[in-house]
Amino acid sequence: MISTNGRLKLRQSEESVRSLLDQLDKHSEVAKSYSGREFDRFNYRVSELHVDIPEPTGDVRNYSVPSRNVSRNGCCFLVGRFVYPGTEITVHLVSVHNHAQAVRGVVRRCRYLTGSGSVHEIGVEFLHPIDVAMFDPRASTIRVLLVDSDPTAKSLVEHLLKSVNVDLVNVETPGEVDEVIKAVPFDLVLFDVDREREQAHKVMQSLRSSGFFRPIVGLSASAAEDLRAETLQAGATHFIQKPLSRDNLMTVVLTVKDEPLISTMVHDRDMAPLIDTFVQGLSRRTRELEQAFASQARDKLLAVVRGLKGDGGSYGFDVITNAATEVVDLLEQEAEFGEMREKLNDLVRFCSAARPASCEVEATRSQKK
Repeated sequence: MISTNGRLKLRQSEESVRSLLDQLDKHSEVAKSYSGREFDRFNYRVSELHVDIPEPTGDVRNYSVPSRNVSRNGCCFLVGRFVYPGTEITVHLVSVHNHAQAVRGVVRRCRYLTGSGSVHEIGVEFLHPIDVAMFDPRASTIRVLLVDSDPTAKSLVEHLLKSVNVDLVNVETPGEVDEVIKAVPFDLVLFDVDREREQAHKVMQSLRSSGFFRPIVGLSASAAEDLRAETLQAGATHFIQKPLSRDNLMTVVLTVKDEPLISTMVHDRDMAPLIDTFVQGLSRRTRELEQAFASQARDKLLAVVRGLKGDGGSYGFDVITNAATEVVDLLEQEAEFGEMREKLNDLVRFCSAARPASCEVEATRSQKK
């Protein structure tokens, strides 16, 4: 280990460390099917992750280490020494917004990497679960409803979207959609329109009239322009001609996958509890927004959106204020409800992506590689 700015670092070159991490990742891919882990792990490469490790003397040493992966309940990193399993340490995880969260954990595994000189891989179990999407956007779960009677359709879609974290629910007929969607707040609905075209279109219209803003996708083996036009007219935002591919599905999925939003006031400790209260109330306010849209209660909708416009920036979420401003402008211009759907969808997305201040507790100088 060498010392830099008071923190101990590996002596290995960046290229050597990268090679070690790549070898470990390759081995993990082979062994993944045999893993009994409760939570998915995500590739997490931070070149200078700060870790505080206590010594037997009681002193605490500070290390700057390369990280390997992260999950809801743990992470792995490389260090140039042996650390006894059971040791409590602090890991300063770097978020997607380049902030750090100090997380307490227990060393569960420390193994020497053969031929590395003195490098050990440490596996840490966190004392409290984290919001892993704060550190890797791929960990954000996208809830997708697939309406398709083909028994192989669900497996195919899961395979094509395996690079993102998708929670996929499959129903066979359009008639089942209303009941299922009331129980789960889906981010995206995929409709096969070949088998029950008329019923599928009626359900799309029903979803839109009930205040469902998120993307709806029509899937069909037909290239008929009239079918595409009818499907979009019924309320679909996209139309995909089969055969399905990873590219055409990912194009749609990425429209609903947002990075977590962090308040610009996150480092103001006095504001932290106020930010948390604001974020906790956003789900209620978005439900009120959807209900007002569904009943076409313009005054109620305007009141809810004006509230978000005023409060978003006050708590450090300017993007929520900006999105709400666009909707307020449309409402004040007496725009038709259908014209507001896309902007309302953006507003709901941003509200869903907002994170409480308790997720981000300190600034960091570490840079994600």
